[in-house]
Amino acid sequence: MGSEWKEYLLEEICDELTVGYVGSMASEYISNGVTFLRSQNVIPFNLDYSDVKYISAEFNSKIKKSQLNPGDVVIVRTGKPGACAVIPDNAPPMNCSDLVIIRTGKELLPDYLMYYINTIASHHINAHLVGAVQQHFNVGSAKKIKIPLPPLQEQSKIVSILKTIDDKIRLNTQMNHTLEAMARALFKSWFVDFDPVKANAEGRRMEGILPEVQALFPSEFEDSPLGLVPLGWEISTLASLGKISKEGMKPENFQDQMVHHYSIPAFDSQKMPVLENGSGIKSNKFLVKENSILVSKLNPETPRVWLTKINYQHISLASTEFIVLLSDHSDQRMFLYQYLCSDIFTQSFASKVTGTSKSHQRANPNDLLATEFIKPSPEIVSAFATAVSSIHEKVQINRIEIEVLAKTRDSLLPKLLSGELDVSQLSNLVSTD
Repeated sequence: MGSEWKEYLLEEICDELTVGYVGSMASEYISNGVTFLRSQNVIPFNLDYSDVKYISAEFNSKIKKSQLNPGDVVIVRTGKPGACAVIPDNAPPMNCSDLVIIRTGKELLPDYLMYYINTIASHHINAHLVGAVQQHFNVGSAKKIKIPLPPLQEQSKIVSILKTIDDKIRLNTQMNHTLEAMARALFKSWFVDFDPVKANAEGRRMEGILPEVQALFPSEFEDSPLGLVPLGWEISTLASLGKISKEGMKPENFQDQMVHHYSIPAFDSQKMPVLENGSGIKSNKFLVKENSILVSKLNPETPRVWLTKINYQHISLASTEFIVLLSDHSDQRMFLYQYLCSDIFTQSFASKVTGTSKSHQRANPNDLLATEFIKPSPEIVSAFATAVSSIHEKVQINRIEIEVLAKTRDSLLPKLLSGELDVSQLSNLVSTD
């Protein structure tokens, strides 16, 4: 079937190939306005709106060439060259920089092109990167990508199958964002805003908390070096909740094994370690043990905190950009994890970085352990752990399902896009249940 598909250069079947805005942007960003995408906001198959920037409507009108419309295909030029996504139909007004912008013609579906760019075209992209220090992918090279083109009806069937999988991945990802936000909100309510203490002081029942749990909290505050704190709670450091493990492994010790690799890219992708052959890992790693929490010391203003789940079939290793924290008590571990995810810790830890380069600032692990916090009673810590444990169990189940779905998609992609696999053979393979 694939042998019947005619091959075209991308420039032959697209209405326009251009590039995002080129120029200084630092002075143009505002707190709210027109969404402005940069290279870090485009990941394979999707847009990532974390740390997205905004520009004014006036500036947006001045740089019309780089305005984005629903159905536009965008490719990252620098950073992670080749990552590709489609601007969704429900997208707000958008503009961009550092992206190749493609507007497909009537014979090519945007989503079909996106899947092709993220997989089969990767060899072309990697072969046409330029730049000695920071490699980038040019619009001129994008125009010369060769793509076998099936009929529109065939493209539509292929896209339908792949989008069914991607929609489920996206749904699970959104569900996890909601669940994690719920856990953070509960931590903030109990241990930052002290809502149960305030409710007890006012003699009222607090919604969303069991009466017997609310009764564990005091009903008044007292002065402390950190300001007013609940009566009887002590000022402590994170060293009271966990310790740092620096046990490492050299590459020669795991060359012939499959390992679970906890890396910064893996965290940024789906917060799941990557199972890979140890022969591909060339640098020393930390050993990840049971009850480990990983905290990135690289650019801590972007929080990366990982509650690990050890798979005993394979060695688990972490990038040395992570601090490996061990906490033997399960309740304290859950409390420590949520504290490390809180804004109050992120701001404190980020304020202690060293390094002049904004993109490569690092925090000192000892500063983490020395961080002071307001320590509640063990009974309250236990009640909190009980409340959030089920949330994290659901998050982990969703992540495993995301991983399985992504592997299914990635195995189907090259076969579908090359014509090796007929879409009619897959009618019962993908379910939305």
